[in-house]
Amino acid sequence: MLHVFGLQGTGESGDAAATDVDSGFLGSAITIPLSLAAAEVGRTLIPYAASFGGKPGDSTDLPYAQSIEDGVAAAGKFLSDYADRCPGAKIALTGYSQGAQVASEVARAIGSGTGPVPAADVAAVALFSDPTRPVGAATFPGSSTPEAPAAPPGVPASDLDGLAVIAAPADGGGIAPTLAAPTTGSSSSSASESRAFGQLSGRVAQFCTPGDLACSLPANSSLAKIATNISGQLHLQEQDPQRTLTDLAGAVGGATLRTAADVVNDDVDFTGGTFQVSTGGDTVLGRLAENSAQASDTPEADAKIVRAVVKAGVMGLGAAVTVARKVLTPATITELATVGLANPPAALAVLGTKITAAVTQLFPPATISSVQRRIYSEITRGIEDNKGLLTLATDVRYWDTVRLHGTYDQVPVTADGQTPAKFTVEWFTRLADALADTGGGAGTSGDVITRATTTTPATETATTAPSSTPSATPGVATSTAAATPAGQQ
Repeated sequence: MLHVFGLQGTGESGDAAATDVDSGFLGSAITIPLSLAAAEVGRTLIPYAASFGGKPGDSTDLPYAQSIEDGVAAAGKFLSDYADRCPGAKIALTGYSQGAQVASEVARAIGSGTGPVPAADVAAVALFSDPTRPVGAATFPGSSTPEAPAAPPGVPASDLDGLAVIAAPADGGGIAPTLAAPTTGSSSSSASESRAFGQLSGRVAQFCTPGDLACSLPANSSLAKIATNISGQLHLQEQDPQRTLTDLAGAVGGATLRTAADVVNDDVDFTGGTFQVSTGGDTVLGRLAENSAQASDTPEADAKIVRAVVKAGVMGLGAAVTVARKVLTPATITELATVGLANPPAALAVLGTKITAAVTQLFPPATISSVQRRIYSEITRGIEDNKGLLTLATDVRYWDTVRLHGTYDQVPVTADGQTPAKFTVEWFTRLADALADTGGGAGTSGDVITRATTTTPATETATTAPSSTPSATPGVATSTAAATPAGQQ
């Protein structure tokens, strides 16, 4: 049999949410249709904060970034507990919006061998509007057949014949940063590699409707990335604006310090009595986009700031010594003494002139030219780095992004008109049937959901595992399958 673990979107879950009530997008589009289609399938909707700073509808005031961490921890607990109770049982993972990012983070950990369950136990992962989606990623990233799912261990490939997505991948990529701290100057290819699914490649689907900003933000949109990174670190409760301002100051201040440290450490040097300015590397705006992510606030980043402060101090001391050597010569001291006896203000003017000349010499013509080129480069590359904002303004699909974010059960992606949701239901159903036929992934009696009916959802009896708490022992439970999804977030 197959057990499906789901992670809801923003505002659709909470730390105390029921694990066996089919609400939200996943309830209406995935778990209820799946229970009707599959002979035997289990499901658990993992409760987690699912908040965005305490906006209306949130169950907590956790900022988005902390909510993701809460979800990853909760998912890890549920999956590991299930694996302990049912060793070798096959699972599927699915998530929508914020829940898709949580599921994506967990799937990448599993694919790298560091997750809560072995990769061989994961039959499929379906992500809807994943904010971590790489730019232009195929539906099944990293697969030899990027338009169709690969069969998991224990399932013949022929059992998935005919399952294929024909819709072209959405432009752009997810609006969220990677979980790992970014590195200055990282290439797009290395960023894509950091978002790969490793051993799960081919079994992970990233569905993204073109125009949905959560997963298809146009490339070259540094300013939009900065705004998103910072807003994800804020408490947004109207009753406590002071806390929002405090969060904002901390996020902006930290990003600015880290960016300034990068510039000092990488671009400026004082050697041979003169300043040297590098013209290479990322733009300041590009670095700010990277350093505004909460994941960039690391001990390593703090160490960079300390190094930058020390380096700036050393360069300042070196510059002061250089100026002093050029100004405080015996001849200058004699001149200042002579002039000062007759006219002290004039002596100060002479000293100021000599200091200005000495400081000017710290910046040779080549360095001045380099600074000018750097300023020009910052302007031109800054425009280039944000040309994606023009796409946001001119592509009419992005004007309708709120509606598009909730169309994963409406927009067809296959030759026969299946939506991503219907495709996933058929995919998971085939896997459940195949596992039942082969005896693979057998679980306990507490894993089974009986077929439901749409006419009397209030009286349906279901058995789920794990139960409503991660540490509960497996067993049979009676629940109500509610077919009234919450507003999609």
